[in-house]
Amino acid sequence: MRNKKIVVSLIICILLIIAMIGNVNAAENKFTFTVNPAQVEAKLGETITVNLGIADIDQETDGISAIQGVLAYDKELFESVDIVRKDGSEWSVTVNNEEGNEYKGRFIIHILGNVKEASTVAVLKAKLKSDATVTTGAIKLQDVFASDGITETAKNNKTITVNVKAEENNNPTVPDDNGGTTEPDNNPTEQKPATTKNNTPATNTNKTNSKVSKLPKAGLSSWVVVGIVVTIIGAVIGYIRYKKLY
Repeated sequence: MRNKKIVVSLIICILLIIAMIGNVNAAENKFTFTVNPAQVEAKLGETITVNLGIADIDQETDGISAIQGVLAYDKELFESVDIVRKDGSEWSVTVNNEEGNEYKGRFIIHILGNVKEASTVAVLKAKLKSDATVTTGAIKLQDVFASDGITETAKNNKTITVNVKAEENNNPTVPDDNGGTTEPDNNPTEQKPATTKNNTPATNTNKTNSKVSKLPKAGLSSWVVVGIVVTIIGAVIGYIRYKKLY
């Protein structure tokens, strides 16, 4: 009976230690994820590029070696959106673009060693559809956090807004009867806006939605703690059995 009480007491102590370690690992250190530019204007069919970077890293820590988050975008405007490695950069990029995958959109940007200085770590590229009917769209980088391998930083959310640039009027001019020039009328019949039964103009009610898969918490610290606990409990039980034998 006494041995059982000792085992129970040790297990309770170990659980308290795990809780304390969990609180330390969940500490939210300072970190900012940057997008530049945050607003872009482009024509349909064009591809835009946006620099992704890090800044405001807590100088009292060991720095960061990995960045993780979820990429989502408006399908009505964008044909494709991807995050790629910056030319000459030591940071590597991995993006899950597999259709139907539970973690589609999840990305990881990582480097060997730890970094504390502000820098550009990757490049986002987005291609606009050539036949899109919307005039604006958003690219979202959600639940972005960094890690030194053990401790995670606070999460960041960033949005890149892309506005469709109006097409230039390339219609040629023709001389009029008074010696001046006028633009040809390519729409001879008057176009009236669609109306409802109450003779009020109809409005476009299309809305864009971005669905993001839930990002699993990263980090190997929880597995390390479980291994330590199992080792300690095994050692205690072995010691008790040893005392019984001798």
